[in-house]
Amino acid sequence: MEEQLKELTMMVRAIYDQQLIMNAKIDGLDKRVGNIEDRLDRIENRMDGLEQRMDKLENRMDGLEQRMDKLENRMDGLEQRMDKLENRMDQVDHIAESLKQGTHNLDIKVDRAVGLLDQKVTQIEQEGDDTQERLKYIRTVLIRHDEEILALGLKRTV
Repeated sequence: MEEQLKELTMMVRAIYDQQLIMNAKIDGLDKRVGNIEDRLDRIENRMDGLEQRMDKLENRMDGLEQRMDKLENRMDGLEQRMDKLENRMDQVDHIAESLKQGTHNLDIKVDRAVGLLDQKVTQIEQEGDDTQERLKYIRTVLIRHDEEILALGLKRTV
């Protein structure tokens, strides 16, 4: 019986030792889980910061897109004006050609044509000067937008 008691005591000690080992392992796992939870919290905080930065970038991109749309509209208007200017130049060419062909009252027709031509040329020069000023402004704005787009690390799509 004593021997059975010794065997039982040894078995209880072995179970107790294994329980201590298991408790130590569980404590180690709890610490690891705690570390993982802390790391997850830090990652979530970083993700929140990144989401805020992305929202700001999206807003800035929306603003840039609106500006680009406005510039495109202005460019469309400028192209229409250039088309009109070309049409006027064609009209002036046509008038000049008609003057070359006409023989009746040549002096009067030439004087009128020269007057009209002078007005048209003056008007065209003024429009050309205005167009050049507009183009300078548009180039300045495009350069500034290119710099802003490059500063954001994006590629220009237009």
